[in-house]
Amino acid sequence: MRRRHACQLLLVLIAAISSRPVSAQAAATVSLSDPAYAAIDELQAALPNQGLLIGQRPYSRREVARIALRFNDVLSRAPDLAADVRERLAALVRSLLAAYAREVRSLNSPNTPASPLALSPAARLDLIGTNSAPRPVPPSNGLGDIVATTNPLTDGFSGRPVAHGTTTAAELALPVGIGSWIALEVDPRLTWLSDRTGTRQFDAELQRAYLRVVVRNVAVQAGADERVWGQGGPNGMLLSANPRPLHAVTIANDTPFTLPGFLGRLGPVRATFMGASLGDAQNFPGAQLYGYKIGIMPTPRLELGFGIIDQMGGTGAPRLGVGERIKDLFPYVFLAISPSSDRQASNKIASVDFRYHARWSRDLTVYYELDPDDFDVRRLGSIYWQDSGHLLGAHIDRLTADGRFALDAQFQRTSLRLYEHGEFTSGVTYRNAIIGDPLGPNALAGYTTLSARLPRSWTLSLSAALEARDSSIYTVIQSDTVTGRGWRFVKLADGVTEKRARMVVNLTNVAADRVVSFWPMVGVERVLNDGFALDRTATNVIAGVSLRIRF
Repeated sequence: MRRRHACQLLLVLIAAISSRPVSAQAAATVSLSDPAYAAIDELQAALPNQGLLIGQRPYSRREVARIALRFNDVLSRAPDLAADVRERLAALVRSLLAAYAREVRSLNSPNTPASPLALSPAARLDLIGTNSAPRPVPPSNGLGDIVATTNPLTDGFSGRPVAHGTTTAAELALPVGIGSWIALEVDPRLTWLSDRTGTRQFDAELQRAYLRVVVRNVAVQAGADERVWGQGGPNGMLLSANPRPLHAVTIANDTPFTLPGFLGRLGPVRATFMGASLGDAQNFPGAQLYGYKIGIMPTPRLELGFGIIDQMGGTGAPRLGVGERIKDLFPYVFLAISPSSDRQASNKIASVDFRYHARWSRDLTVYYELDPDDFDVRRLGSIYWQDSGHLLGAHIDRLTADGRFALDAQFQRTSLRLYEHGEFTSGVTYRNAIIGDPLGPNALAGYTTLSARLPRSWTLSLSAALEARDSSIYTVIQSDTVTGRGWRFVKLADGVTEKRARMVVNLTNVAADRVVSFWPMVGVERVLNDGFALDRTATNVIAGVSLRIRF
Protein backbone atom coordinates (compact mmCIF):
# COMPACT_ATOMS: atom_id res chain seq x y z
CA MET A 1 0.00 0.00 0.00
CA ARG A 2 1.38 3.43 -0.89
CA ARG A 3 2.34 5.68 2.01
CA ARG A 4 -0.04 8.41 0.80
CA HIS A 5 -2.99 6.03 1.00
CA ALA A 6 -1.97 4.92 4.48
CA CYS A 7 -1.72 8.54 5.63
CA GLN A 8 -5.18 9.28 4.27
CA LEU A 9 -6.63 6.37 6.23
CA LEU A 10 -4.81 7.52 9.36
CA LEU A 11 -6.32 11.02 8.98
CA VAL A 12 -9.77 9.47 8.70
CA LEU A 13 -9.11 7.56 11.93
CA ILE A 14 -8.04 10.69 13.81
CA ALA A 15 -10.87 12.83 12.51
CA ALA A 16 -13.54 10.30 13.35
CA ILE A 17 -12.25 9.59 16.84
CA SER A 18 -12.16 13.30 17.64
CA SER A 19 -15.70 13.87 16.34
CA ARG A 20 -18.79 13.72 18.48
CA PRO A 21 -21.19 10.83 17.73
CA VAL A 22 -24.64 12.04 16.72
CA SER A 23 -26.78 8.90 16.86
CA ALA A 24 -27.06 5.42 15.49
CA GLN A 25 -28.51 4.41 12.12
CA ALA A 26 -31.01 1.59 11.63
CA ALA A 27 -29.92 0.53 8.12
CA ALA A 28 -26.25 -0.14 8.98
CA THR A 29 -25.15 -3.73 9.63
CA VAL A 30 -23.48 -4.90 12.83
CA SER A 31 -19.95 -6.29 12.50
CA LEU A 32 -19.62 -10.02 13.21
CA SER A 33 -17.08 -9.25 15.94
CA ASP A 34 -19.57 -7.10 17.88
CA PRO A 35 -20.48 -8.48 21.35
CA ALA A 36 -24.17 -8.10 20.49
CA TYR A 37 -24.09 -11.49 18.73
CA ALA A 38 -22.74 -13.29 21.80
CA ALA A 39 -25.45 -11.68 23.92
CA ILE A 40 -28.14 -12.65 21.38
CA ASP A 41 -26.89 -16.25 21.18
CA GLU A 42 -26.96 -16.59 24.97
CA LEU A 43 -30.47 -15.15 25.15
CA GLN A 44 -31.75 -17.36 22.31
CA ALA A 45 -30.36 -20.49 23.98
CA ALA A 46 -32.31 -19.70 27.15
CA LEU A 47 -35.41 -17.99 25.71
CA PRO A 48 -36.28 -19.37 22.24
CA ASN A 49 -37.53 -16.47 20.14
CA GLN A 50 -39.48 -17.14 16.95
CA GLY A 51 -38.12 -14.95 14.19
CA LEU A 52 -34.50 -14.95 15.32
CA LEU A 53 -32.71 -16.88 12.57
CA ILE A 54 -29.11 -17.82 13.38
CA GLY A 55 -28.13 -19.12 9.94
CA GLN A 56 -27.71 -15.72 8.23
CA ARG A 57 -25.60 -12.88 9.54
CA PRO A 58 -24.89 -9.96 9.83
CA TYR A 59 -28.01 -8.34 11.25
CA SER A 60 -28.86 -4.71 10.76
CA ARG A 61 -29.01 -2.34 13.71
CA ARG A 62 -32.79 -2.23 13.25
CA GLU A 63 -32.95 -6.02 13.47
CA VAL A 64 -30.84 -6.12 16.65
CA ALA A 65 -33.17 -3.54 18.22
CA ARG A 66 -36.20 -5.63 17.23
CA ILE A 67 -34.59 -8.72 18.75
CA ALA A 68 -33.81 -6.84 21.98
CA LEU A 69 -37.42 -5.67 22.31
CA ARG A 70 -38.67 -9.18 21.68
CA PHE A 71 -36.38 -10.66 24.33
CA ASN A 72 -37.47 -7.98 26.77
CA ASP A 73 -41.07 -9.09 26.27
CA VAL A 74 -40.28 -12.82 26.45
CA LEU A 75 -38.18 -12.41 29.60
CA SER A 76 -40.97 -10.53 31.36
CA ARG A 77 -43.28 -13.53 30.76
CA ALA A 78 -40.79 -16.30 31.63
CA PRO A 79 -41.93 -17.66 35.01
CA ASP A 80 -39.56 -20.59 35.62
CA LEU A 81 -36.12 -18.98 35.63
CA ALA A 82 -33.79 -19.09 38.59
CA ALA A 83 -33.09 -15.68 40.10
CA ASP A 84 -29.42 -15.56 39.10
CA VAL A 85 -30.20 -16.75 35.56
CA ARG A 86 -32.92 -14.11 35.20
CA GLU A 87 -30.57 -11.43 36.50
CA ARG A 88 -27.87 -12.20 33.91
CA LEU A 89 -30.36 -12.43 31.03
CA ALA A 90 -31.99 -9.17 32.10
CA ALA A 91 -28.57 -7.49 32.13
CA LEU A 92 -27.92 -8.70 28.58
CA VAL A 93 -31.29 -7.39 27.40
CA ARG A 94 -30.65 -4.02 29.06
CA SER A 95 -27.26 -3.80 27.36
CA LEU A 96 -28.81 -4.41 23.92
CA LEU A 97 -31.59 -1.88 24.56
CA ALA A 98 -29.01 0.70 25.65
CA ALA A 99 -26.55 0.06 22.81
CA TYR A 100 -29.32 0.35 20.20
CA ALA A 101 -31.46 2.90 22.03
CA ARG A 102 -32.04 5.09 18.96
CA GLU A 103 -33.33 2.17 16.91
CA VAL A 104 -35.45 0.98 19.84
CA ARG A 105 -37.10 4.40 20.10
CA SER A 106 -37.72 4.40 16.36
CA LEU A 107 -39.45 1.00 16.55
CA ASN A 108 -41.53 2.06 19.54
CA SER A 109 -42.47 5.37 17.87
CA PRO A 110 -42.44 4.72 14.11
CA ASN A 111 -43.97 8.11 13.29
CA THR A 112 -41.11 10.01 14.91
CA PRO A 113 -38.84 11.52 12.21
CA ALA A 114 -35.38 9.99 12.03
CA SER A 115 -32.25 12.12 12.40
CA PRO A 116 -31.17 13.44 8.98
CA LEU A 117 -27.54 12.45 9.54
CA ALA A 118 -26.04 10.03 12.06
CA LEU A 119 -22.50 8.95 12.93
CA SER A 120 -21.57 6.40 15.62
CA PRO A 121 -17.88 5.50 15.41
CA ALA A 122 -16.28 2.60 17.24
CA ALA A 123 -12.70 1.38 17.33
CA ARG A 124 -10.64 -1.69 18.12
CA LEU A 125 -6.94 -2.01 18.83
CA ASP A 126 -5.40 -5.48 18.42
CA LEU A 127 -2.05 -6.85 19.56
CA ILE A 128 -1.27 -10.47 18.65
CA GLY A 129 1.90 -12.53 18.93
CA THR A 130 2.31 -16.05 17.56
CA ASN A 131 4.99 -18.41 16.27
CA SER A 132 2.46 -20.21 14.05
CA ALA A 133 3.27 -19.79 10.37
CA PRO A 134 0.74 -20.00 7.52
CA ARG A 135 1.06 -22.87 5.06
CA PRO A 136 -0.51 -23.73 1.70
CA VAL A 137 -3.54 -25.98 1.47
CA PRO A 138 -2.55 -29.11 -0.55
CA PRO A 139 -3.11 -27.96 -4.15
CA SER A 140 -4.81 -31.17 -5.31
CA ASN A 141 -5.89 -34.58 -4.09
CA GLY A 142 -6.61 -35.86 -7.60
CA LEU A 143 -10.27 -34.84 -7.54
CA GLY A 144 -9.78 -31.12 -8.15
CA ASP A 145 -7.50 -28.18 -7.48
CA ILE A 146 -7.37 -25.33 -4.99
CA VAL A 147 -5.02 -22.40 -4.33
CA ALA A 148 -5.24 -21.24 -0.72
CA THR A 149 -3.23 -20.70 2.43
CA THR A 150 -4.24 -21.43 6.00
CA ASN A 151 -3.04 -20.90 9.54
CA PRO A 152 -5.40 -22.94 11.74
CA LEU A 153 -4.40 -21.05 14.87
CA THR A 154 -5.42 -17.68 13.40
CA ASP A 155 -8.09 -18.53 10.79
CA GLY A 156 -11.53 -17.02 11.27
CA PHE A 157 -10.56 -13.35 11.78
CA SER A 158 -12.55 -12.18 8.72
CA GLY A 159 -9.35 -12.00 6.69
CA ARG A 160 -7.56 -9.61 9.04
CA PRO A 161 -3.83 -10.21 8.45
CA VAL A 162 -1.85 -11.86 11.26
CA ALA A 163 1.93 -12.07 11.10
CA HIS A 164 4.13 -15.05 11.88
CA GLY A 165 5.43 -12.93 14.74
CA THR A 166 3.84 -9.76 16.11
CA THR A 167 0.77 -7.97 14.77
CA THR A 168 -0.34 -4.52 15.86
CA ALA A 169 -3.52 -3.12 14.35
CA ALA A 170 -6.02 -0.28 14.70
CA GLU A 171 -9.47 -0.46 13.14
CA LEU A 172 -12.25 2.08 13.08
CA ALA A 173 -15.92 1.55 12.27
CA LEU A 174 -17.48 4.58 10.61
CA PRO A 175 -21.18 4.00 9.87
CA VAL A 176 -22.97 7.06 8.55
CA GLY A 177 -26.75 7.04 8.33
CA ILE A 178 -29.11 9.23 6.33
CA GLY A 179 -32.48 8.92 8.00
CA SER A 180 -33.40 5.33 8.81
CA TRP A 181 -33.26 3.98 5.29
CA ILE A 182 -29.72 4.48 4.02
CA ALA A 183 -26.29 3.71 5.50
CA LEU A 184 -22.75 4.21 4.26
CA GLU A 185 -19.97 2.52 6.21
CA VAL A 186 -16.20 2.71 5.81
CA ASP A 187 -14.01 0.75 8.26
CA PRO A 188 -10.29 1.49 7.74
CA ARG A 189 -7.77 -0.88 9.33
CA LEU A 190 -4.07 -0.15 9.76
CA THR A 191 -1.84 -3.15 10.53
CA TRP A 192 1.86 -3.39 11.32
CA LEU A 193 3.17 -6.91 10.64
CA SER A 194 6.50 -7.89 12.16
CA ASP A 195 7.56 -11.35 10.99
CA ARG A 196 9.91 -13.62 12.94
CA THR A 197 12.14 -13.77 9.86
CA GLY A 198 12.80 -10.03 10.17
CA THR A 199 10.35 -8.91 7.48
CA ARG A 200 8.35 -5.78 8.30
CA GLN A 201 5.19 -4.79 6.46
CA PHE A 202 2.56 -2.07 6.82
CA ASP A 203 -0.93 -2.95 5.61
CA ALA A 204 -3.71 -0.39 5.16
CA GLU A 205 -7.06 -1.59 3.87
CA LEU A 206 -10.77 -1.08 4.30
CA GLN A 207 -12.10 -3.97 6.35
CA ARG A 208 -15.68 -3.09 5.44
CA ALA A 209 -16.97 -0.53 2.94
CA TYR A 210 -20.54 -0.59 1.69
CA LEU A 211 -23.68 1.35 0.83
CA ARG A 212 -26.98 -0.07 2.07
CA VAL A 213 -30.49 1.13 1.25
CA VAL A 214 -33.63 -0.21 2.94
CA VAL A 215 -37.07 0.44 1.42
CA ARG A 216 -40.18 -1.31 2.79
CA ASN A 217 -38.06 -4.02 4.47
CA VAL A 218 -36.12 -4.74 1.26
CA ALA A 219 -32.39 -4.10 1.76
CA VAL A 220 -30.10 -3.58 -1.23
CA GLN A 221 -26.41 -3.46 -0.38
CA ALA A 222 -23.26 -2.96 -2.47
CA GLY A 223 -19.69 -3.24 -1.23
CA ALA A 224 -17.60 -5.32 1.15
CA ASP A 225 -19.22 -6.63 4.32
CA GLU A 226 -18.65 -9.58 6.63
CA ARG A 227 -21.10 -12.42 6.06
CA VAL A 228 -21.66 -15.96 7.39
CA TRP A 229 -24.23 -18.49 6.23
CA GLY A 230 -25.00 -21.71 8.08
CA GLN A 231 -25.10 -23.10 11.61
CA GLY A 232 -21.33 -23.28 12.07
CA GLY A 233 -20.93 -19.63 13.04
CA PRO A 234 -17.52 -18.18 12.08
CA ASN A 235 -16.48 -21.58 10.64
CA GLY A 236 -19.60 -22.09 8.54
CA MET A 237 -19.21 -24.40 5.56
CA LEU A 238 -21.05 -22.24 3.02
CA LEU A 239 -19.83 -18.74 3.90
CA SER A 240 -17.53 -18.22 6.86
CA ALA A 241 -15.51 -15.55 8.64
CA ASN A 242 -12.31 -16.97 7.14
CA PRO A 243 -11.73 -14.70 4.09
CA ARG A 244 -11.77 -10.94 3.81
CA PRO A 245 -15.30 -9.62 3.24
CA LEU A 246 -16.49 -10.30 -0.30
CA HIS A 247 -17.20 -7.37 -2.62
CA ALA A 248 -20.82 -8.16 -3.35
CA VAL A 249 -24.26 -6.89 -4.23
CA THR A 250 -26.98 -8.38 -2.03
CA ILE A 251 -30.76 -8.18 -1.88
CA ALA A 252 -32.38 -9.31 1.37
CA ASN A 253 -35.19 -8.58 3.77
CA ASP A 254 -33.96 -6.35 6.58
CA THR A 255 -36.09 -8.08 9.22
CA PRO A 256 -37.92 -11.43 8.95
CA PHE A 257 -41.29 -11.43 7.19
CA THR A 258 -44.26 -13.81 7.10
CA LEU A 259 -45.65 -15.20 3.86
CA PRO A 260 -49.37 -14.70 3.06
CA GLY A 261 -52.11 -17.30 3.40
CA PHE A 262 -51.40 -20.88 4.37
CA LEU A 263 -47.67 -20.29 3.68
CA GLY A 264 -47.69 -18.21 6.84
CA ARG A 265 -47.41 -21.50 8.73
CA LEU A 266 -43.78 -21.63 7.65
CA GLY A 267 -43.20 -18.86 10.17
CA PRO A 268 -40.82 -15.91 9.85
CA VAL A 269 -38.67 -15.98 6.70
CA ARG A 270 -35.24 -14.52 6.07
CA ALA A 271 -33.77 -14.58 2.56
CA THR A 272 -30.57 -13.22 1.05
CA PHE A 273 -29.51 -13.23 -2.61
CA MET A 274 -25.88 -12.39 -3.42
CA GLY A 275 -23.59 -11.78 -6.38
CA ALA A 276 -19.89 -11.24 -5.61
CA SER A 277 -16.65 -10.71 -7.51
CA LEU A 278 -13.80 -13.07 -6.62
CA GLY A 279 -11.21 -10.76 -8.14
CA ASP A 280 -8.50 -11.17 -10.74
CA ALA A 281 -6.37 -13.63 -8.75
CA GLN A 282 -8.60 -16.53 -9.84
CA ASN A 283 -7.46 -18.86 -12.62
CA PHE A 284 -10.39 -17.33 -14.55
CA PRO A 285 -9.82 -13.63 -13.72
CA GLY A 286 -13.02 -11.88 -12.72
CA ALA A 287 -14.84 -15.06 -11.68
CA GLN A 288 -18.06 -14.46 -9.77
CA LEU A 289 -19.80 -16.11 -6.84
CA TYR A 290 -23.60 -16.16 -6.85
CA GLY A 291 -25.74 -17.60 -4.13
CA TYR A 292 -28.75 -17.42 -1.88
CA LYS A 293 -29.69 -18.46 1.63
CA ILE A 294 -33.27 -18.92 2.80
CA GLY A 295 -34.28 -19.63 6.37
CA ILE A 296 -37.67 -20.24 8.00
CA MET A 297 -38.74 -20.66 11.62
CA PRO A 298 -42.07 -22.53 11.87
CA THR A 299 -41.86 -22.66 15.69
CA PRO A 300 -39.84 -20.74 18.30
CA ARG A 301 -37.71 -23.88 18.75
CA LEU A 302 -37.05 -24.90 15.14
CA GLU A 303 -35.08 -23.17 12.39
CA LEU A 304 -34.72 -24.66 8.90
CA GLY A 305 -32.43 -23.37 6.17
CA PHE A 306 -31.41 -23.98 2.59
CA GLY A 307 -28.79 -22.28 0.44
CA ILE A 308 -26.30 -22.55 -2.39
CA ILE A 309 -23.18 -20.82 -3.66
CA ASP A 310 -22.16 -21.08 -7.31
CA GLN A 311 -18.76 -20.10 -8.70
CA MET A 312 -18.90 -19.25 -12.40
CA GLY A 313 -17.69 -16.91 -15.11
CA GLY A 314 -14.46 -15.03 -15.55
CA THR A 315 -12.08 -14.57 -18.46
CA GLY A 316 -11.59 -17.92 -20.22
CA ALA A 317 -14.25 -19.75 -18.19
CA PRO A 318 -16.90 -21.94 -19.84
CA ARG A 319 -19.64 -19.69 -21.10
CA LEU A 320 -23.13 -19.80 -19.62
CA GLY A 321 -26.15 -18.00 -21.01
CA VAL A 322 -28.62 -16.20 -18.77
CA GLY A 323 -30.98 -19.16 -18.77
CA GLU A 324 -28.14 -21.56 -17.98
CA ARG A 325 -26.99 -19.39 -15.09
CA ILE A 326 -30.49 -19.37 -13.59
CA LYS A 327 -30.75 -23.13 -14.07
CA ASP A 328 -27.36 -23.55 -12.43
CA LEU A 329 -28.59 -21.89 -9.25
CA PHE A 330 -31.33 -24.53 -8.82
CA PRO A 331 -29.41 -27.77 -9.44
CA TYR A 332 -31.63 -30.09 -7.40
CA VAL A 333 -34.63 -29.42 -9.61
CA PHE A 334 -32.89 -29.94 -12.95
CA LEU A 335 -30.45 -32.69 -11.93
CA ALA A 336 -33.28 -34.71 -10.40
CA ILE A 337 -35.04 -34.56 -13.79
CA SER A 338 -31.89 -35.16 -15.86
CA PRO A 339 -28.94 -36.45 -13.74
CA SER A 340 -26.42 -36.19 -16.60
CA SER A 341 -27.32 -32.62 -17.63
CA ASP A 342 -24.65 -30.81 -15.57
CA ARG A 343 -22.11 -29.17 -17.93
CA GLN A 344 -19.36 -28.83 -15.30
CA ALA A 345 -19.22 -25.16 -16.26
CA SER A 346 -19.44 -23.93 -12.66
CA ASN A 347 -18.59 -24.97 -9.11
CA LYS A 348 -21.61 -25.39 -6.83
CA ILE A 349 -21.96 -26.13 -3.12
CA ALA A 350 -25.41 -26.45 -1.58
CA SER A 351 -26.49 -26.47 2.05
CA VAL A 352 -29.42 -27.65 4.16
CA ASP A 353 -29.47 -27.08 7.91
CA PHE A 354 -31.62 -27.05 11.02
CA ARG A 355 -31.43 -25.87 14.62
CA TYR A 356 -33.71 -27.24 17.34
CA HIS A 357 -34.11 -26.15 20.94
CA ALA A 358 -35.23 -29.13 23.04
CA ARG A 359 -37.72 -28.86 25.88
CA TRP A 360 -35.25 -29.66 28.63
CA SER A 361 -34.50 -27.84 31.85
CA ARG A 362 -30.84 -27.39 30.88
CA ASP A 363 -31.70 -25.67 27.56
CA LEU A 364 -30.27 -28.10 25.01
CA THR A 365 -29.93 -26.92 21.40
CA VAL A 366 -28.88 -29.27 18.60
CA TYR A 367 -27.96 -28.18 15.09
CA TYR A 368 -26.90 -29.89 11.89
CA GLU A 369 -25.70 -28.76 8.47
CA LEU A 370 -25.23 -30.82 5.31
CA ASP A 371 -23.29 -29.30 2.39
CA PRO A 372 -23.39 -31.44 -0.78
CA ASP A 373 -20.67 -30.71 -3.33
CA ASP A 374 -22.48 -32.69 -6.02
CA PHE A 375 -25.93 -34.18 -6.61
CA ASP A 376 -26.84 -37.37 -8.45
CA VAL A 377 -29.96 -39.41 -7.68
CA ARG A 378 -28.12 -42.50 -8.97
CA ARG A 379 -25.64 -42.49 -6.04
CA LEU A 380 -27.31 -40.85 -3.07
CA GLY A 381 -25.27 -42.83 -0.52
CA SER A 382 -21.99 -41.63 -2.00
CA ILE A 383 -23.33 -38.08 -2.25
CA TYR A 384 -24.22 -38.07 1.44
CA TRP A 385 -21.07 -39.53 2.92
CA GLN A 386 -18.25 -38.87 0.43
CA ASP A 387 -19.43 -35.77 -1.45
CA SER A 388 -20.95 -33.71 1.36
CA GLY A 389 -19.65 -31.75 4.30
CA HIS A 390 -21.24 -32.43 7.69
CA LEU A 391 -21.50 -30.22 10.75
CA LEU A 392 -23.22 -31.56 13.88
CA GLY A 393 -23.35 -29.59 17.11
CA ALA A 394 -24.99 -29.41 20.51
CA HIS A 395 -25.16 -26.58 23.03
CA ILE A 396 -26.12 -26.97 26.70
CA ASP A 397 -26.82 -23.49 27.98
CA ARG A 398 -27.14 -24.50 31.63
CA LEU A 399 -24.52 -27.14 32.27
CA THR A 400 -25.13 -26.40 35.93
CA ALA A 401 -28.53 -25.54 37.37
CA ASP A 402 -27.50 -21.99 38.20
CA GLY A 403 -26.58 -21.30 34.56
CA ARG A 404 -23.01 -20.27 35.34
CA PHE A 405 -21.49 -22.80 32.95
CA ALA A 406 -22.38 -23.58 29.33
CA LEU A 407 -20.97 -26.19 26.94
CA ASP A 408 -20.85 -26.26 23.16
CA ALA A 409 -19.61 -29.29 21.21
CA GLN A 410 -19.25 -29.53 17.43
CA PHE A 411 -18.17 -32.21 14.97
CA GLN A 412 -17.17 -31.33 11.40
CA ARG A 413 -16.35 -33.53 8.44
CA THR A 414 -15.58 -32.05 5.04
CA SER A 415 -16.06 -34.04 1.85
CA LEU A 416 -13.24 -35.45 -0.27
CA ARG A 417 -13.27 -32.57 -2.76
CA LEU A 418 -15.08 -29.76 -0.95
CA TYR A 419 -13.91 -26.33 -2.24
CA GLU A 420 -11.82 -27.99 -5.03
CA HIS A 421 -12.69 -28.06 -8.73
CA GLY A 422 -11.29 -29.38 -12.00
CA GLU A 423 -12.16 -26.30 -14.07
CA PHE A 424 -12.07 -23.52 -11.46
CA THR A 425 -8.65 -24.55 -10.21
CA SER A 426 -8.36 -21.66 -7.75
CA GLY A 427 -11.09 -23.40 -5.76
CA VAL A 428 -13.84 -21.70 -3.79
CA THR A 429 -11.47 -19.04 -2.47
CA TYR A 430 -11.10 -15.28 -2.19
CA ARG A 431 -7.65 -13.73 -1.98
CA ASN A 432 -6.10 -17.13 -1.23
CA ALA A 433 -8.47 -17.92 1.64
CA ILE A 434 -11.18 -20.59 1.59
CA ILE A 435 -14.58 -18.92 1.57
CA GLY A 436 -16.13 -21.67 3.69
CA ASP A 437 -14.76 -23.93 6.41
CA PRO A 438 -10.99 -23.30 6.78
CA LEU A 439 -10.52 -27.03 7.46
CA GLY A 440 -10.40 -27.51 3.69
CA PRO A 441 -11.21 -30.74 1.84
CA ASN A 442 -11.08 -34.27 3.33
CA ALA A 443 -10.77 -33.31 6.97
CA LEU A 444 -12.25 -34.19 10.37
CA ALA A 445 -12.50 -31.99 13.43
CA GLY A 446 -14.04 -31.86 16.88
CA TYR A 447 -14.48 -28.65 18.87
CA THR A 448 -15.67 -28.00 22.43
CA THR A 449 -16.05 -24.76 24.34
CA LEU A 450 -16.70 -24.57 28.08
CA SER A 451 -17.89 -21.11 29.13
CA ALA A 452 -17.94 -19.74 32.67
CA ARG A 453 -20.27 -16.77 33.11
CA LEU A 454 -18.77 -14.26 35.48
CA PRO A 455 -20.29 -11.15 37.09
CA ARG A 456 -20.87 -7.96 35.07
CA SER A 457 -21.44 -9.90 31.81
CA TRP A 458 -17.89 -11.26 31.57
CA THR A 459 -17.39 -14.73 30.06
CA LEU A 460 -14.30 -16.91 30.45
CA SER A 461 -14.10 -19.56 27.72
CA LEU A 462 -11.88 -22.61 27.37
CA SER A 463 -11.93 -23.97 23.81
CA ALA A 464 -10.38 -27.25 22.70
CA ALA A 465 -9.95 -28.54 19.15
CA LEU A 466 -8.81 -31.75 17.47
CA GLU A 467 -8.26 -31.54 13.71
CA ALA A 468 -7.08 -34.06 11.12
CA ARG A 469 -6.44 -33.13 7.47
CA ASP A 470 -5.79 -35.99 5.01
CA SER A 471 -3.61 -35.45 1.92
CA SER A 472 -4.39 -38.83 0.26
CA ILE A 473 -4.75 -38.96 -3.54
CA TYR A 474 -7.99 -40.16 -5.17
CA THR A 475 -9.53 -40.67 -8.57
CA VAL A 476 -13.04 -41.35 -9.89
CA ILE A 477 -13.98 -44.56 -11.69
CA GLN A 478 -17.26 -44.90 -13.56
CA SER A 479 -18.19 -48.16 -15.26
CA ASP A 480 -21.01 -46.70 -17.38
CA THR A 481 -21.06 -42.97 -18.15
CA VAL A 482 -24.65 -43.18 -19.41
CA THR A 483 -26.35 -44.84 -16.44
CA GLY A 484 -23.85 -43.71 -13.84
CA ARG A 485 -23.39 -47.28 -12.58
CA GLY A 486 -20.16 -48.12 -10.90
CA TRP A 487 -19.42 -44.47 -10.07
CA ARG A 488 -17.06 -44.41 -7.11
CA PHE A 489 -14.05 -42.71 -5.53
CA VAL A 490 -10.89 -44.81 -5.46
CA LYS A 491 -7.87 -44.01 -3.30
CA LEU A 492 -4.68 -44.12 -5.34
CA ALA A 493 -2.18 -43.35 -2.60
CA ASP A 494 -2.20 -42.85 1.13
CA GLY A 495 -1.15 -39.35 2.04
CA VAL A 496 0.19 -37.93 5.27
CA THR A 497 -2.47 -36.78 7.74
CA GLU A 498 -1.70 -33.57 9.58
CA LYS A 499 -3.07 -33.67 13.14
CA ARG A 500 -3.55 -30.70 15.42
CA ALA A 501 -4.62 -30.43 19.07
CA ARG A 502 -5.35 -26.95 20.35
CA MET A 503 -6.53 -25.16 23.50
CA VAL A 504 -7.42 -21.47 23.68
CA VAL A 505 -8.59 -19.38 26.66
CA ASN A 506 -10.59 -16.18 26.01
CA LEU A 507 -11.97 -13.55 28.35
CA THR A 508 -14.73 -11.48 26.73
CA ASN A 509 -17.53 -9.18 27.77
CA VAL A 510 -20.92 -9.72 26.12
CA ALA A 511 -22.50 -6.44 27.27
CA ALA A 512 -23.29 -4.67 24.00
CA ASP A 513 -23.35 -1.20 25.57
CA ARG A 514 -19.98 -1.35 27.27
CA VAL A 515 -17.92 1.71 26.28
CA VAL A 516 -14.49 0.11 26.76
CA SER A 517 -13.75 -3.63 26.75
CA PHE A 518 -10.43 -5.38 27.19
CA TRP A 519 -10.42 -8.91 25.70
CA PRO A 520 -7.29 -11.03 26.32
CA MET A 521 -6.66 -14.48 24.84
CA VAL A 522 -3.93 -17.12 24.97
CA GLY A 523 -3.61 -20.49 23.26
CA VAL A 524 -1.30 -23.40 22.53
CA GLU A 525 -1.32 -25.95 19.72
CA ARG A 526 0.55 -29.20 19.18
CA VAL A 527 1.00 -30.36 15.57
CA LEU A 528 1.95 -33.80 14.29
CA ASN A 529 3.07 -34.15 10.66
CA ASP A 530 3.21 -30.38 10.39
CA GLY A 531 2.67 -29.19 6.82
CA PHE A 532 2.05 -32.85 5.81
CA ALA A 533 5.72 -33.71 6.46
CA LEU A 534 5.83 -37.14 8.10
CA ASP A 535 6.86 -37.07 11.79
CA ARG A 536 7.58 -33.35 11.77
CA THR A 537 6.17 -31.82 14.95
CA ALA A 538 5.56 -28.26 16.08
CA THR A 539 4.33 -26.48 19.16
CA ASN A 540 2.59 -23.21 18.36
CA VAL A 541 1.50 -20.55 20.81
CA ILE A 542 -0.57 -17.42 20.49
CA ALA A 543 -1.32 -14.55 22.83
CA GLY A 544 -3.23 -11.39 22.16
CA VAL A 545 -5.44 -8.67 23.45
CA SER A 546 -8.17 -6.63 21.81
CA LEU A 547 -9.30 -3.25 23.11
CA ARG A 548 -12.82 -2.33 21.98
CA ILE A 549 -14.10 1.24 22.26
CA ARG A 550 -17.55 2.68 21.56
CA PHE A 551 -17.53 6.47 21.13
